[in-house]
Amino acid sequence: MLFYAVWQKVCNFASSKITCFMKKIIIMALAMTIATAAFPQKKKELAERITQMETEIEEMKGSIDKLQGSIKLLNDANTLLEKQLKFQEEINNSQSETIKQLQKDLVEAKRQSVAADPTALITDPQNEEDSIISLVQHYYGAKKWEDRLPLVYKSDKYKGNMAKYYADSFKRNVVDKNTVSIPGSGYKVGDKFGITAKSSKGASMGPIFIRKTAEGFKVDWMATTGYDEETLDNYSNRQGIEKKIVHIDMYECRVDDTWENYGLKNKYYTVGELYIAISSPAGKRMAQLMKESPNGKRLVVEVEGKIVHNKDNYDYTHYFVFVNRIVKEDWYDE
Repeated sequence: MLFYAVWQKVCNFASSKITCFMKKIIIMALAMTIATAAFPQKKKELAERITQMETEIEEMKGSIDKLQGSIKLLNDANTLLEKQLKFQEEINNSQSETIKQLQKDLVEAKRQSVAADPTALITDPQNEEDSIISLVQHYYGAKKWEDRLPLVYKSDKYKGNMAKYYADSFKRNVVDKNTVSIPGSGYKVGDKFGITAKSSKGASMGPIFIRKTAEGFKVDWMATTGYDEETLDNYSNRQGIEKKIVHIDMYECRVDDTWENYGLKNKYYTVGELYIAISSPAGKRMAQLMKESPNGKRLVVEVEGKIVHNKDNYDYTHYFVFVNRIVKEDWYDE
C-alpha cells in the first residue's frame, strides 16, 4: 500500500511536469509558426526600405557632388575677387599718390603765384610769418569795418568803440606783403608785438600791434589806433588847462625847430601837437626809445595844456600841450 501510494505521487508529479513542458513546446511551436507566417511580409518591407534608403543615399551623394562643385566655384570666385581687390587697392594707392603730388604741385604753384605778386592775398598760410602777413592783408583789405571784427583782439569788447571810430570814414588799403616788417618769430600765446608795413601805393601803415591768442594772431585794435573817447585833436583845439591821459605814436617824434620866440626851438621834442622837454625825464626816455625802437612805439602819456607868452612880445600868447610824464610804454589793452 505504501509503495502504491508513493508510485502514485511520482506519476502525478511526472504527469504534471510533462504537461507543463508540453505546454511550453506547444507555445514555442505556435510562435514559430506565426513568425514563419509573418516573415515573408517583413522581409519584403525591409527590402523596400533598404531600396528607398539606397535611393536617398544616391540622391545625397549627388547633392554632395553638386555642393562640392558649388564650393569650388565659390573658392575660384573668391580667389578672383581677392585678385581684383588687390589690383583695385594698387590702383587706389597709385591714385592717392598722384592726388597728393598734384596737391603739392598746386600749393607750390599758388605759393609761387603769391610770391610773384606783392599784393596777392595769402589765403593758405604755411608758417607763422605767412599767418601774420595774411592777418595784416585781410585787416587792411576789409571792405567794411565790420569785416575786421573776426581779426581783432577782444572784438566783442571794442565793437562799440570801432563803430564810433569808423562812423565818419573807413578806408581800405592793399598791403604790399614785401614791406611787412616782423620783429621776431616763435611767438607763444599771450605774446604781443608791433610791426610796420606799407600799402601798394607806398603809404606807411603802422605800427600795427598784434597778439598771439589761442585762436591765432589777432590785431590789437586799441593799441593800433590809440583810440580815446576824446581825441587829442579835440583836446588841443579846446585849449583846456586840465591834465589828461592820451595815447601817442612815438615814431612821429622829432626835435622842434619852429617856436624859437616861445622858447621851444631845439629844447623840445614834438609828437604831432604835443611837446616834450628834451631835458625832462620824459624827454630823456624818449631819446632812448627812439634809438631802441626806430620804427616807433605806442605810449600812454599824461599831457597838460599851457598858455605860453612870446618872449619878444609878451602880449602874444600861444596854447601848447605838453607831456608831463610817460605813463606806460608799449601800450596794449590788458
